[in-house]
Amino acid sequence: MSYFEALDKANEKLTALAVKLLAELNVPERSINDVCEESWNLGWKIFIDSGEDWDAVSEDVANIADGFMPYTDLMIDANGSLAYSLGLSMAAIDYNANLFNLEMRGILKDPFYIPCVAEVKIIDGKCVDVTMKG
Repeated sequence: MSYFEALDKANEKLTALAVKLLAELNVPERSINDVCEESWNLGWKIFIDSGEDWDAVSEDVANIADGFMPYTDLMIDANGSLAYSLGLSMAAIDYNANLFNLEMRGILKDPFYIPCVAEVKIIDGKCVDVTMKG
């Protein structure tokens, strides 16, 4: 099996895991953009309500106030490599975006995020899926 075939298989396994985990979250179906927009607004509200005190907010809120919104569909263009493109799981981005939204809403504490990109390494001449397992 070639590296790219192995990466494609690893992506399929990551996507299947993300789909399963997303179903377990039992959240309404929305676009990643809608989920992230709500999280962005929640983060800004928390920051403003704190008196814009960087020390009074979580790291996630501070990142949003600093202009960074994780798990958006902008991740698609974040890396131009072919390996990244083949390994990127939109289902994993969707799962993580919804998990982050639940965290921002105060429903979840210490959420367990999964990787958004499958990873394959060549070990002893063989392609091995080293993507974190959930």
